[in-house]
Amino acid sequence: MSRSMFYIIPTILQFLLLSFGFAEETKWIAVGDLQNWFSEAGCEIEVGRTGQIDDQQDGLRWPAFYSVQDNQAAKAMWLGCTAFYDPIVDKDFDHKVVHVGPRFIDVNNETMPIEFTLKGKYDHTRVFVDGNPATNLNYLDIVDEIDENLTSDRLLINRVQMSMGIHMTRKI
Repeated sequence: MSRSMFYIIPTILQFLLLSFGFAEETKWIAVGDLQNWFSEAGCEIEVGRTGQIDDQQDGLRWPAFYSVQDNQAAKAMWLGCTAFYDPIVDKDFDHKVVHVGPRFIDVNNETMPIEFTLKGKYDHTRVFVDGNPATNLNYLDIVDEIDENLTSDRLLINRVQMSMGIHMTRKI
């Protein structure tokens, strides 16, 4: 085997393995001066949106128009039960807990997202100056459905199936 192939094959394998990483989808409610991102997993974890340690305090921006106004560090959710039979491992557990956060997320085995839809009464106004977006709302406020009958400006619907059989719906 040539020397160049010795380096190319491990590099290709590394990229293939990294492409199977666990990712979560996030959406912003970005209307007005108080803005925040939300995760499809059912709760927003520390460094969840970017995965960067220096973004530990990320979200709940106020006033959102200015940079570095984030006030959210982490949230977490734990759900537990007793006398649980887990069909995946074919075993009875005295106690079973599923969780999201504060630093861990598992959207494949613990909290499986079913629906993650952002509805809006209207789409955000697109303002361009010399062909460039005048605001970052073009990248944050991405509405999936327009519903003129909404009572609020935005409604985020998040449905999650927990590994212990609980179906959770949150509306933000």
